[in-house]
Amino acid sequence: MRRFGLWIAIGLLISMSASTILARQTQTPTGAALHVASSSPATGQELGKQSPITLSFNQPVNCDTATAAFSITPSVTGDVTCDEAQSTITFTPSADYAHGTAYTVSVSTALQAKAGGALVEAFTLQLNGQGYLAVTDVLPKDGSTDIATDAAITVIFNRPVVPLMTAEENAKLPSPITIA
Repeated sequence: MRRFGLWIAIGLLISMSASTILARQTQTPTGAALHVASSSPATGQELGKQSPITLSFNQPVNCDTATAAFSITPSVTGDVTCDEAQSTITFTPSADYAHGTAYTVSVSTALQAKAGGALVEAFTLQLNGQGYLAVTDVLPKDGSTDIATDAAITVIFNRPVVPLMTAEENAKLPSPITIA
């Protein structure tokens, strides 16, 4: 009889342990923590003259808290807009970013999710204002010898010099430039 009682006690103990473990595994959090899912442009990229900066979040944000939570250093005048449906905050500058300037975009923990709860931790994004146009290479190289007098001179820049366009429009542009 003692053995039977022992087996019942062990069975009850296992049953209670299993139900506790299963209950812990099926609990769901009351809400996912708010965090930045992506940014455009991405960290380290160059900003176009007046490129917007868009931060996407893992859930809708409380737009009433967006403007106060957003900052850019050095200061740039512009508008902060929020789209709850897209879960984004966008900064659009009203003037050009300064050439070659490093910018830090910050979102503080004052940003709230629409469902409640704050940004888990402050977010920072490092971006750079577009650098100046610079020559990166010249062909033929300086000091080259035995170059044909009618050889093309090619100058390569750090960014496109002409705007991107359709193939038909591009065919009308000189490539490479001919100097007579």
